[in-house]
Amino acid sequence: MRLAILSCISFLSVSSLARYVAGFASVPSRRMQSTRINNNKSSSLQPHQSQSTHISTTTILKAESDVYTSGVHHTAIRSKDIENAIKFYSLLSFEVEEKFLIGGTVRCAWLKNVHSPCRIELIEVPEDMLGAPKELVRAADQLKKTSLLGLNHLCLDVTQSIKARQALEVSDDDLDAEITQYFSADEDGVSTSVSSTCSGDQNTYDHRRNSEYGLGEWLTDLEGESKEMFGKTLRIAMGPTTRTIGKNVYDLAFLYDADGALVELLNHVTTRPETSESGWEKVSDEDFMTQLQSLQAKK
Repeated sequence: MRLAILSCISFLSVSSLARYVAGFASVPSRRMQSTRINNNKSSSLQPHQSQSTHISTTTILKAESDVYTSGVHHTAIRSKDIENAIKFYSLLSFEVEEKFLIGGTVRCAWLKNVHSPCRIELIEVPEDMLGAPKELVRAADQLKKTSLLGLNHLCLDVTQSIKARQALEVSDDDLDAEITQYFSADEDGVSTSVSSTCSGDQNTYDHRRNSEYGLGEWLTDLEGESKEMFGKTLRIAMGPTTRTIGKNVYDLAFLYDADGALVELLNHVTTRPETSESGWEKVSDEDFMTQLQSLQAKK
């Protein structure tokens, strides 16, 4: 309980926190009044829609409302050693913006990304509250403990950095050379050639550039900097994997930070000329093959 209070509202007692939550829940929300609830009696359901009560994806908050948020200010991460955590995030372009104390004893810091308004708040958990020597304590492994709810990981976009390195390291001669074929796995573990998921000259060009210098090479360079600056290697939670979301193709990887929290690195590879409808319906093998043949026919 002491850790939960420390992370965000350490100045509140347990009883005052309960009253705060209860009070918030009892306040009628003007925004929620605009939410449309569709039940299973609706005749407008599409063939593949679930026949169950659901909330429409129609925008809940009206555009003209003066009650709104203007973005994410920061993401908070607890650390057993704030100075070590600051070193790790410095590799990912974060610099200390502010240092401060909570309760007069707990060290905290805001780190700001030098290339964007993105911030991280680090909160150091005192060693006497860890319950074990700090060298034995790590964050829960969110990749393995998939039943854990709540915040899962921090995602950082490395697309612009990779493009800048490509401009320095990838020549037109490289793009005309033989390209090493690489593969990605779908949800069922079936390997699908990346080249077969896209079509068009721009897609081919984008994939070739990323095969010469992509997320894997970027991670190798990052680890080189880590060894040079701090004498430490990176802990890779999941190596580079290609994923298609809508019409966009991404390479992504996961690192463990200094305390074991997950950090995702995302590289936008290309945008496909064709797009699939956004949704959660599974595509049948027959429909997938039809889409694949259609793409290949257009090459």
